[in-house]
Amino acid sequence: ENSSVEKKIRGSVDALCQLRGIGPATATAVLSPFVPELIPFMADEAIEGAGLERKYTLDCCCELANLLSAKAKELGEEWNAELVGRAMWARGLSEVHGVDSPSEAGPEIMSSANRPKPAKRKPGADEAAVSTQRKKRASKLAK
Repeated sequence: ENSSVEKKIRGSVDALCQLRGIGPATATAVLSPFVPELIPFMADEAIEGAGLERKYTLDCCCELANLLSAKAKELGEEWNAELVGRAMWARGLSEVHGVDSPSEAGPEIMSSANRPKPAKRKPGADEAAVSTQRKKRASKLAK
């Protein structure tokens, strides 16, 4: 059974890797929402938390999937490989930011009112041209 699961993982990830600019990590980002029980996203925190060397290879992907699937089975049926990976990602970020639990962070860190607003981006030349074209089309339609 384990080899057939690995064949499915390898086949799915490899199929996406045939696209230009797509490697195993990006492929897992696409696949994990569809098959979270088989393919977790290759987050750095999950890879390192599983005791693996951070490599964005198909072999690392399969090894990570096997380890996180095994942990999910150990935790119970509400867990899957992707959820275990997300938990490891969250834990990794909390360690980076020196927060052990949300209650230690205090309510201010959890409040959306205290989050920094994203900087407004100035449109690039292409975006400005597209915006101008849309405005022209809209004004023609309004006439």
